[in-house]
Amino acid sequence: AISDRACTLEKHRAMAIRQDIPFVVAFIDIDHFKQTNDRYGHRIGDQVLGELAQLLQSSVREVDLAARYGGEEFILLLSGLELSTAERVMERIRESVEVHSFSDMGLHQTVSVGVAAYVPDEEGDEVLSRADRMLYVAKHEGRNLVRVDWTEASESGSAGNAAAPDDSAKDDGA
Repeated sequence: AISDRACTLEKHRAMAIRQDIPFVVAFIDIDHFKQTNDRYGHRIGDQVLGELAQLLQSSVREVDLAARYGGEEFILLLSGLELSTAERVMERIRESVEVHSFSDMGLHQTVSVGVAAYVPDEEGDEVLSRADRMLYVAKHEGRNLVRVDWTEASESGSAGNAAAPDDSAKDDGA
């Protein structure tokens, strides 16, 4: 499945380069998932993972990719979206996870989300790295948050009129 994701990422990059179609990468991580596994067992943990995968898949369009990236982390590739629109989509998804009852136990989970837009001429792993950094910021700032990398998007002009957030959280070792 990892090679499938890499192939899909390269297809998105090719469309962005040849056809000027933007895309956004989002990493989604289940907050405190280890505690869920430790308290309720791996069977319930697996149910949570499966239900989250279904929720993510049903929350995006057919042209988008929603896949488990590893552990309790998922990746979304959102095609044709500007960063400001993707931020709203990810906030809607974050809210839908927060109110969802997972597994037979009716558990409530939250997710942290890191988002970055592909910048022309960057390698695929660079946009992944920026989205991953934003996921770390979301975790560091308290979890159950969506954090967006506006830096590169602002420089490339794809963020439109969106203002860049305060980056002070990154300066304290995050």
